Amino acid sequence: MLGGVAPPDPFLLYDTSSNWQNTLTHRATASRTARSATINSGIDNLVLLVCGQSLLTNVGPTIYTATNASAIDNLNVYDGQLYDPGGPLLGCAYANYAGSYPSLGPGNVGLRVADTLVTNAKFDRVIIVPLSIGNTNISQWGDSGGIHADRTVVAMARLAARGITPGITGVTFADIMAVGHRDHADGTSQAAWEASYDTYQTTLRATGFDGRSFVCLESASGQTSNNTRSAQAAVVNGTTIFSGGDIDSNTIATSDGTHPSDAGSATMATIIYNAMVASGAPF
Repeated sequence: MLGGVAPPDPFLLYDTSSNWQNTLTHRATASRTARSATINSGIDNLVLLVCGQSLLTNVGPTIYTATNASAIDNLNVYDGQLYDPGGPLLGCAYANYAGSYPSLGPGNVGLRVADTLVTNAKFDRVIIVPLSIGNTNISQWGDSGGIHADRTVVAMARLAARGITPGITGVTFADIMAVGHRDHADGTSQAAWEASYDTYQTTLRATGFDGRSFVCLESASGQTSNNTRSAQAAVVNGTTIFSGGDIDSNTIATSDGTHPSDAGSATMATIIYNAMVASGAPF
């Protein structure tokens, strides 16, 4: 404490009981097993931040049981601990919270992506960091003062506190961003979306993050052309930012017209995985 003033809490997240977006975040750790954060530099490790809105939250109708559960850890951004992935992922929204949305949850597309990366021997271990919050737009994630602009910053601080930082031998960082439904509905311009995402990238990179970013084409089921999709395509540069695949595809089965069913979750995960592989090694 300097001059009687406590330093700011580096792990503080925007979180008020009056904000429904945050009251739905899943944090219940009672039934989960804590795991070691120690990095084995002799294997290929991936730290995967998963950001965006509801399609990448816990909305799949049933829980997904990972084939490679022992090789996948779930970092909970709320306490910084790593846990097993055997339940709704910790740290992101859970749409079925308190029965509010009975047709949605608790499965998560991000876990399917992580599992596929291990199954196909792209990585030996994946630390998944779920951060997605439903009904968000890109300005909330990117703009200065955006209510969720601190989520990647806190996540990177949590990882660093556990000794997991960019540059460690055997560790690759990556992030997925899938946000656009609300932007499309709200009429966000292409220029505004791009500007907000650019700020998101600046904030993320300032944490030391040195990995690839994957941006999904995501604006509404069945969409093929609109300002949001144009912006998402335009920010891809092929060096630090890559396509995360087209998850507006009308081949993705939904449970309610918007969110993926279990079959749709599998399709969506495959689309994202294929896009990551298309970016080249080490994916």
